[in-house]
Amino acid sequence: MAGTYNQIPTKTQFVNSAGYLTQSAAFYLQQLSIGVLTPSGIVFVNNIGGLASTGPLTNGQILVGETGSVPNVTTLGSGTGINVVNGLGTITVNNTGLLSATAGSGIAITGTGAITIDNTGVLVVTGTNNQIDVSGPVSNPVLSLPATVEIAILNAATVNAAINPTYPAGVVGNATGAPVSTGSIGEIINNDSGVFTVTSGVATDLTSIPLTAGIWMITGAASFIGAPTTVNTILSAGFTNTSGSLPVTPFAYYTNESHTAIQRAVAVPTQIVNVASGGQTWYATTSCSFTTSTLTVQMNITATRIA
Repeated sequence: MAGTYNQIPTKTQFVNSAGYLTQSAAFYLQQLSIGVLTPSGIVFVNNIGGLASTGPLTNGQILVGETGSVPNVTTLGSGTGINVVNGLGTITVNNTGLLSATAGSGIAITGTGAITIDNTGVLVVTGTNNQIDVSGPVSNPVLSLPATVEIAILNAATVNAAINPTYPAGVVGNATGAPVSTGSIGEIINNDSGVFTVTSGVATDLTSIPLTAGIWMITGAASFIGAPTTVNTILSAGFTNTSGSLPVTPFAYYTNESHTAIQRAVAVPTQIVNVASGGQTWYATTSCSFTTSTLTVQMNITATRIA
């Protein structure tokens, strides 16, 4: 039995006992205004209330609604940092990695897909006696100073500010007995002349040392030994950066007195010298006046870097 326009036939009205469509089914389908349906398409209700279908869909295509109109067939597109792969019955969306990241001090950012953020600085500091103790979270450490703090610098470093140690502790010196490295405060350069037989009235360089740029304290001594019949009148010794000359007093030892067979050891006056870039050679020099026989002189010179 055929239904009216506003009626929906039942299942028995659509298909007879032989499995064929009835007249009611044919009438109903006619009333739905069905257009041409495309195999592998998607059926939807068109603007006039009838049925229509899309064309065959390819990999990854989907229906997207449009206000006031029929739905559209489209695909998902890739964007910045996003990759879309349309497969056979599948759509895969991937994060292609880090888009934009700037690592700050002590922070490292690595990875694609999975991003890892690491603290490249000190995570945990364990203090022992005479070291800095660190407590609290990594982002907000608390430093506490024991009575004596020793800071070991493993590599060469430049300090652009004044170093103000706390006194009476002060700066801890080298207590190991090991020699100080070249260029460091406390570096020592020395030399000894051995015994020289000198000529009366002639300034003689007995030994020398090379000094690099810096501030040095120069110290040393001289010993004079005359033969049994030698009569000396002038004995002098000093340190200078001019070969074959003596510094003026008070930077040189000087005595003007007569002695026979003299035996005397004296300290040569200390000098603080500022050696400019390029370096200098400093000499241990003596000049003596004597008669009758011979006079020997021995000198040593020591320079200690103080700055």
